[in-house]
Amino acid sequence: MLGEVTVLAADADYAFTQADWDADAEAEKAAHIAAMAADRPEKVIELTDLGDGSREYLLRAGISTANADLMWLEEPDLTVYAGDTVKWTWDFTFAPHTVTFIPDGQTTPAFVLVEPQAAGSPTIIFNPVAIGPAGGATHSSTELAHSGMLFNPLVGPPGAPGTYSLKFEETGSKERPDMVGTLFFVDICWSGILRLLYGTCS
Repeated sequence: MLGEVTVLAADADYAFTQADWDADAEAEKAAHIAAMAADRPEKVIELTDLGDGSREYLLRAGISTANADLMWLEEPDLTVYAGDTVKWTWDFTFAPHTVTFIPDGQTTPAFVLVEPQAAGSPTIIFNPVAIGPAGGATHSSTELAHSGMLFNPLVGPPGAPGTYSLKFEETGSKERPDMVGTLFFVDICWSGILRLLYGTCS
């Protein structure tokens, strides 16, 4: 997080206009996007037959370079069948994230909690519900399914999880308004939409 401040004399003209800075920023952004495209895995989704008639879909949660993070699913729309498993991996991104499915009527767990104190400043703590995993290995429309904080094994805390798997048995529909993808559930006679709850950034 390095920058530079240049102090000019009060009557000096700026070396660059706002338009110059805007153009420079757009060029830098384009260069970062090109670098991420070059590092992009050949296969965005990897499919494995589990041998029991079901499949596992491996999704990468974005891409990181030395200067930028792509902080969303590369392939946000996915069709799976009842009994299939989706596995998210952080091996191509440095930024920690979560995978979260929230039942109807519930809200996203706050990442931090503020505890007022009788004297002095309030205490701010990490919410263990948001930091740690919740729910089982199979998705349920009535229970919170949460990966907890996931990290790239190369840069995360020792022993921290770098993947999260969730099996989908029931069909249904769910939404969250930010950072969404879509999972389509299909069986012989029914299809529906499930909104993938992915990621938290500040």
